[in-house]
Amino acid sequence: TSTPPKRQLGGVKPLMNFDINIPPFEKRLQIGPIKQTIKDDVDLISFMPHMHMRGTEALFELFYPDGTSEVGLHVPQYDFSWQTVYYLKEMKRIPAGTRIEYTAWYDNSKEMAEKRGFDPAQEVHYGESSTDEMTMGFIMAAVAKD
Repeated sequence: TSTPPKRQLGGVKPLMNFDINIPPFEKRLQIGPIKQTIKDDVDLISFMPHMHMRGTEALFELFYPDGTSEVGLHVPQYDFSWQTVYYLKEMKRIPAGTRIEYTAWYDNSKEMAEKRGFDPAQEVHYGESSTDEMTMGFIMAAVAKD
């Protein structure tokens, strides 16, 4: 249609780390927090953690300019097969100056390898294969209305 959009998505960039080095047999490796401070007021719509087979836990935290903080999303038992976008029930206004942090955890143990079918003796780095890893936290937001 020729109707212009009422809102523009944006104001928050993906939180990513490409420097991944998971040692062989490592049971619980933390990557992050990866941080970003937003420049404009935004309305949060959703969160999406993205990891591969070794990903086990994801956490998005919000640190407000007034010194308060809250968990935006915590996925304590992440599963690569879900590939889930977590939508908020209602958009949440986030003020400019808010710092958003994304932290992810990985398990390269023999036990996890038996569940997911990878070689835990391998050192794991960033890559597109499911047996490689990614650390990506996607946030959908709309630029706040005046």
